[in-house]
Amino acid sequence: MLPVLRYIREADQPQQKILSAGNEVPVYCSLLAILVFAASLAATRLTAQDATSALESYFSGRQVLVKIDMPGSQKGVDLRFNKPSPMDWKEYGSRIKQFGPAIQKGDTARITSFVVKRDIIELQLDCGGFGTFGDDSNTTVTPKTIDKSDYEKELERQIANSTDDDQRRRLQRDLDRERSRRERQNAAYRRDAQIASQMKAQQVSGNRLRGGSRFNLRWSGSIPRTNSLPQRSCSCLPTISSSLQRGRT
Repeated sequence: MLPVLRYIREADQPQQKILSAGNEVPVYCSLLAILVFAASLAATRLTAQDATSALESYFSGRQVLVKIDMPGSQKGVDLRFNKPSPMDWKEYGSRIKQFGPAIQKGDTARITSFVVKRDIIELQLDCGGFGTFGDDSNTTVTPKTIDKSDYEKELERQIANSTDDDQRRRLQRDLDRERSRRERQNAAYRRDAQIASQMKAQQVSGNRLRGGSRFNLRWSGSIPRTNSLPQRSCSCLPTISSSLQRGRT
């Protein structure tokens, strides 16, 4: 018996409620519905459009209680159903370490977008993760640099052409002062850029924490057109969430 089906049958039993009262549905059942619907997108374009539209309408705006930390990135959590184990925990741990958790275990998040593509289903939570088109994830501010002035270049030319030692020493003192002035200004620009980079890194980090995350349900080639799901697909669903509820407007 598939673990997800066993859970569905037990859904009517009393459960701990952590959300406000409402029409609660176990997310395992809902994710199973996603997979079945998506895998059954039929041969006609109209059926596929209708099914996708119905799923998007059903899931958009609902809230999910996640059971694992969700990376603060648009990369989210990948579940690859062409693998013996859909969840790659090493990849997951690497993303948590790199991006930090935007949604923590036990938090509730809203499904803000549901996307069906040729070989992937995206469940985007709280805007789907930072790093999508339009998000600036660059934390490096390039410092402004002052090049040699015409005066500095002229001093270098005069020193090279002068044969008088006193004149060369006087010109060299002027050149040293001009170089020092330029280098002090460039050092100030580098400090300013370093501070700006640190501030930008903090801003990006904050945006990641507020940008949500996502689940990416992936297949090899295309989503299978079948109403049955392999057990390895269902067995990974409990790592995602434990309850789903219609979100409030």
